[in-house]
Amino acid sequence: KHDLSNEMCASSDEEKAYMKKVPYASVVGSIMYAVRCTRLDVAFAQNLTTIAMHATQSEYMAASEAAMEAAWIRKFVGDLGVMPSINK
Repeated sequence: KHDLSNEMCASSDEEKAYMKKVPYASVVGSIMYAVRCTRLDVAFAQNLTTIAMHATQSEYMAASEAAMEAAWIRKFVGDLGVMPSINK
């Protein structure tokens, strides 16, 4: 457990000036790198989350493409006039 407090913040003007120059994204990236490289359980959990999101996105894309194709086929068959009730 990591306990953070106000005493740990930059307090002197010199420390505050230095912290203003450090890019936020770089700091977060460094922390994430350290966590992933030292805590294999966290890295494994993040990997599973990424795989699950990718699988869900793939299923969504496939369903979306199938729905668009079904709509196209329905319109095509309706335009042919083969089945007059298809437009209902």
